[in-house]
Amino acid sequence: MKLFVVASLFVLCSCVNDSTKLNNDTQQDKTQYSNTAYSNENTNVTKNHENQESIDDWYRKASIISQDIVQEKIGKCDFEKLNYVGETTLVENRYKILQKFTHKGEQYVYRIYIQYNGGEWTNRNNWSYGELTIENSSTGKQLRYDGTMKSEEKVSSGMITAGGVDFKIAEKIGTTIRIYSDKKLSLNEIKKVVKDLYKQYDIIHFAVYPRIERGDEYCTYQMKMIFDYDKDDVIGFNPEKD
Repeated sequence: MKLFVVASLFVLCSCVNDSTKLNNDTQQDKTQYSNTAYSNENTNVTKNHENQESIDDWYRKASIISQDIVQEKIGKCDFEKLNYVGETTLVENRYKILQKFTHKGEQYVYRIYIQYNGGEWTNRNNWSYGELTIENSSTGKQLRYDGTMKSEEKVSSGMITAGGVDFKIAEKIGTTIRIYSDKKLSLNEIKKVVKDLYKQYDIIHFAVYPRIERGDEYCTYQMKMIFDYDKDDVIGFNPEKD
């Protein structure tokens, strides 16, 4: 971990000091920066897009969304225009972005793996991320965050992990999902699951195997309420605050 930070900071510092290179947002520069900063990373540095302007544009889009994610985590930041490095990875529409910025008068650098999932690119909900590392350039202190990208990969295989519990997916339509496990969850466990999933799903149905069909749910989260069907009870719950 320290290796990518040291190398990355060296590259980015060089970029800032050389404003001419920054303003010349060419692929030659980006490739040079990428090869230096990530020479030991397991990513696909070779750009496999026929239209290089297109991939550079996607780096820019990914960096804009990444900035929003960073600010969601630590608050308002000042990002330096064009001062980012982008790479493709072995997964289609997944990018690695590295960028310097300032926060509360101190300089930081972030690295993120971010996935575009289709639709309007400006919609934050059409992106997910798997790993975000933010480092203070002076102290070396790091903040690390895990996104939903890995969980979403499990969704495609019929599984999802939330609140520390592994579920199988009985049904997923739009922003509604019905998940099931081997045993019923407690209210506190349900709240933890909701906190992990509410940004992706508006309605979350909970069921227990083998009763996993529609109408078999023992609990549902919807519109900041948890419906406990077994107890015939409704519990108000705001996952953003509670």
